[in-house]
Amino acid sequence: MSVHVFQLDNSKWKLLETFLLDNGFVQKKIAPHVVFLLQKSGVSCCLYESGKCTVQGKEGPFQEFIEFVLEPFLEDFSYSLGKIEDSSVRIGTDESGKGDLFGPLCVTAVFIDTSTEQKLKKLGVRDSKKLSDQRAISLAQEIREICRYRSLRLVPSTYNRLYDKFGNLNLLLGWAHAKVVADLIKETGTPDKLVVDQFAKDQKLLERAFAKENINVPLEQRFRAESDISVAAASVISRAIFLDWIKDTSEKIGLLLHKGSGEKSQDSLEAFMNREDTSLIFDIAKMHFKQIKEISTEKTNF
Repeated sequence: MSVHVFQLDNSKWKLLETFLLDNGFVQKKIAPHVVFLLQKSGVSCCLYESGKCTVQGKEGPFQEFIEFVLEPFLEDFSYSLGKIEDSSVRIGTDESGKGDLFGPLCVTAVFIDTSTEQKLKKLGVRDSKKLSDQRAISLAQEIREICRYRSLRLVPSTYNRLYDKFGNLNLLLGWAHAKVVADLIKETGTPDKLVVDQFAKDQKLLERAFAKENINVPLEQRFRAESDISVAAASVISRAIFLDWIKDTSEKIGLLLHKGSGEKSQDSLEAFMNREDTSLIFDIAKMHFKQIKEISTEKTNF
């Protein structure tokens, strides 16, 4: 059973209830302190009078509901979402670069306790995707001075070899997350729990990866885990490492490598492939991306 918990401003309670009813959810018997309990196809959504909303369900229907129904709705009201307070000693992990054609995959684990959590809050730590590049870089340095952490930077040449070995991005991600957590636990000791932004449909994938590293700590996988400040801090450090590589490598090869995998990164790829020597492609790009596969092997010689 998968679980996703978030806090919703009371001004949006009726909007969410109406939205779910319009999407085929059915009202069930309401218990004390419950605003509504709605169910559909193996997924239930329960809103409490405290504003805490709990979504539970079987793996497949649950993920589809979160990704295609709930998240699009909440995105319109993200400014009103609160955060569930968590005072536990924990390690949060997150990655950067997995969706970028150029650059490394960067994975970071951050250890926080009550003291460091308060310091991170004062810094305004939040999901790196909501920060400018420059702010992410400067904030990462501040986080490094406060928290114990471990990062893994898989530059493209290493990433490409590991991707071929694992044959699957999620398996590679599971290995990388487990590795940074195991290294950090050796320094900090065992936390109360681990918090990871869920990246695979099969939650057991990450559980198996952690078991291989002999990590026996309660594991919490959830969507939008950046709402937990430990994961947000990890996302900022990972993003800063990724951005530093993009900047340094762009300067080194004399070509701006754009982030992402859209039109701008395609422009960078085409500019690179028009050079006389394209042998460095393995060292700057993720070779399994469709843009790379579409390039003629006759032109690239790889």
